[in-house]
Amino acid sequence: MSSYADEVTYCTGRIAQSTALALASTNACARASHVGIANAYGARLTALKLDGDRSVQGGERPGREQGQPEPDMTPSVRNDADMRDRVVALEHVVVAMLAGGSRDQREAVHDMALFVRPGPTPASGRSTTDAAARMDQLADRSALFSRISE
Repeated sequence: MSSYADEVTYCTGRIAQSTALALASTNACARASHVGIANAYGARLTALKLDGDRSVQGGERPGREQGQPEPDMTPSVRNDADMRDRVVALEHVVVAMLAGGSRDQREAVHDMALFVRPGPTPASGRSTTDAAARMDQLADRSALFSRISE
């Protein structure tokens, strides 16, 4: 568990790093990705400061008693629709990141899809085959998006 002060320091450093990368980026998609990361850390930093505008003592997060366990900050998945929304969002993030990458990075995704695709055996899993096909689709979509955004 990181202390409140450590988390504030980490967020501040990530904001500075992402902002510098966004300013240095020549690719619009990569620039937007770095700005989004900086904004997300900014929102987290704001939430941390709202959580404890009072002084921090002993590196503990404000509002917690000494020795009290850290609350679970992992969002819960309420239903299948929520999980599906999260997967779709992650797919869009992967496409954006690959679009900002090089052709070699997209080819590496195709290579990994070929690697994970099972051989023609009775034990071949349909889900693994589907996952490999999805990886190929993501790499192909990112190649189209990279041509549009340039």
